[in-house]
Amino acid sequence: MIVCRTRKDAEFAYEHLKRIMTKLKLTLNPQKTKIVDMNKESFDFLGFCYQKFGKTKCGRKLPYMMPSKKAIKKVKDAIRVITCKKSTYEGLERKVEKLNPLIRGWRNYFQHGNSTKRFKQLDEYVWMKLWRRVYYRRKQKKYREHVLYGFRKWYANSGIEYFYYPNKKRYETVL
Repeated sequence: MIVCRTRKDAEFAYEHLKRIMTKLKLTLNPQKTKIVDMNKESFDFLGFCYQKFGKTKCGRKLPYMMPSKKAIKKVKDAIRVITCKKSTYEGLERKVEKLNPLIRGWRNYFQHGNSTKRFKQLDEYVWMKLWRRVYYRRKQKKYREHVLYGFRKWYANSGIEYFYYPNKKRYETVL
């Protein structure tokens, strides 16, 4: 990834890079190599989506990097596999043991971007998937509030890691 102010500078840098690569007897993949105007479109690189948003006091857009849709879909698929119906014989504690390394690794990789909103969504997704396992396993729909109270109490003490640390307070409060 090479960042330039103008398209002309970007084309010059691209040509220069091609010359260097030919000296090293390497080639650029034309399908993966492109020049993008960040003011108009975004691009994905190493799991991050780079895009310019908003306006500051001086009237400029600022660059943001957040987890790409593909990366979010991948982590949701991994969470879905761990919490799937086929593994109902496993206890929730075992599922938490499997989820914690996934959450920790994903959080550590994407924490350097503007990921707060996505982290909150993923925390809600994990909570919902585990809650569904408990609720549908017991199938006590008329005792829903009682089961929910017990689940919230368990979740607060389960030792599960969070994508977004301040969410811990949100999920630890038992009504």
